[in-house]
Amino acid sequence: MTNGPIAKPAKYKTSVEDPGIPGVFALLENELMFRPNDPACPMELHLGFRYIEDIYMTGDTTKIPSMFKVIRKDGIYFFEFESVRDLWGLGASQIASSAREDTPWRTVVTFSDV
Repeated sequence: MTNGPIAKPAKYKTSVEDPGIPGVFALLENELMFRPNDPACPMELHLGFRYIEDIYMTGDTTKIPSMFKVIRKDGIYFFEFESVRDLWGLGASQIASSAREDTPWRTVVTFSDV
């Protein structure tokens, strides 16, 4: 990435219905990272680009929360952002361009049905 890391407040969720764990979602050079706000929470996610199979984002016309869904072989990760502006502030094109050439990206699309 040419502009350095991007971080936005978000909640990590195990499902769409899950209330979520508040924290910070960061787009780093080679990975997506989530760090909980609660320092007592032992969970911290590092999702390397090379292991991501698909990414889905909600659009600005949907009535569902601003969600970012990451699919890997080891599971599905949901992140809810405070606003669509925060979600799109990460930039789908920036996420795709941050991945190395050997990254198995297939799609970066908008989804309306989580």
